Amino acid sequence: MKKIFEQTKIGSMTMKNRIIRSAIGDHGTTEDGHYGQSDFDGYEKVAMGGVGTLITGYSWVSDYPMDGRGKMLGAYSDDFIPEYRQLTDMVHSHNCNSGIRILITADHGFLYTYSPLKEDSKVGKDSFTNRILEYGRRFAILSQGDKPDYLMPIMLCERPAKFDGYAPMENIRIKMNGGGMNFVHGGASLQEMVVPVIDYRHYRNDNKQYQKRRDQLDTKPVSLALLSASRKITNMIFSLNFYQQEAVSGNREAATYQVYFTDVNGKKISDVQKIIADKANADVQERTFRCNFSLKSQQYKNTDTYYLVIADETGLQQPIKEEFQIDIAFATDDFNFFS
Repeated sequence: MKKIFEQTKIGSMTMKNRIIRSAIGDHGTTEDGHYGQSDFDGYEKVAMGGVGTLITGYSWVSDYPMDGRGKMLGAYSDDFIPEYRQLTDMVHSHNCNSGIRILITADHGFLYTYSPLKEDSKVGKDSFTNRILEYGRRFAILSQGDKPDYLMPIMLCERPAKFDGYAPMENIRIKMNGGGMNFVHGGASLQEMVVPVIDYRHYRNDNKQYQKRRDQLDTKPVSLALLSASRKITNMIFSLNFYQQEAVSGNREAATYQVYFTDVNGKKISDVQKIIADKANADVQERTFRCNFSLKSQQYKNTDTYYLVIADETGLQQPIKEEFQIDIAFATDDFNFFS
């Protein structure tokens, strides 16, 4: 029994004891998911009571209305960050952990239909009313007998079974009094039975796991590269092809690039083109861009070096420079060709 109060570790997190307050519903929240004072006070009392680790309740991550949602914490906007930080700081002030690892999941699978349900998406219980032991909109446990219409049999755990289990086919609901028909769960569809889980872990810069896997963990913008093979320009107006080297996915995010030409001193000698690299196609041939450029009217020497610059619009990445030669017989506007 004394081990309950001994210090222990879960991964890299040290706990002052082995008492964990598990997740429960937070029913003092506002309608839009913000903490109520009663919830905050409740967490503080638990932390002051000496619990080693405190797990908050479940949260909803979408801001569109959903019947059956009830009152719970929201996590669909950055507006919630200050109050979550306040809660974390308060818990830590009482020498209690609030996990640095976050699991984001639904508490169960469900079906949700945004538009009003038509009558052909509902089934009555007239054919099995006298056999009902328990039922909901997506299941029915009945005394043994013939299979009801529009319901499919479900094998129960107890063998031999004393009852029959059924679930509506497809997205059909069993009619019941009251609201909440659009948001349902408890059936046997894959969407109701499989629960997606996102495992979020926060790594500090000096964490060994982070140092080992930083290329996989760090979010980086996709890169842009020149596709055209020629590095020689012979016309004042010309086109070049570019390609997005990685698809937008995982820890690769979209980026916007400015592309232009400069002389050896960095002075711009062309117009500036913008490329929005946001393609998620796996096929690199679907991630290409074609840009038209116009050089400024001035004299160019074919012995000088000029540069194509590919610059991240945010300025967070080092610009890429490709050497070019410009060989144009009549580049100055002596004859008003470029007016």
